[in-house]
Amino acid sequence: MAVSIHRLWTTIDKVEEVQIIAMESNGFHSFTGTIHVTLRAGSAYISKLYVAGSERRQGIGTLLMEDAIKVAKDFGCESIALTVSKENENIKFYDKFNFLRCYQYDDKSHLFCKVLNG
Repeated sequence: MAVSIHRLWTTIDKVEEVQIIAMESNGFHSFTGTIHVTLRAGSAYISKLYVAGSERRQGIGTLLMEDAIKVAKDFGCESIALTVSKENENIKFYDKFNFLRCYQYDDKSHLFCKVLNG
């Protein structure tokens, strides 16, 4: 499976937002996943990571997360964060990228943070 990554940028009031989309190329392009990143004042926040059900466990989420981290670093961000539901069955996915649980909002979700060192 050949997967290509596409970035769609918007800027609103000095806040950059990028939607990173993974597309499978098998004679035609089909959507496989997306991640949404907001970049501002030295930090990045991931508000959405989605991989189509039929495409899960094939490395699409890893490709998207790696690109989101690269975009944040290239933008000059010092940290990146995201919120994860405690019920999320893939919560360990973020461990492999060295995200740390840095805050528990309530009984339902955690804030995960990662320092970006160059």
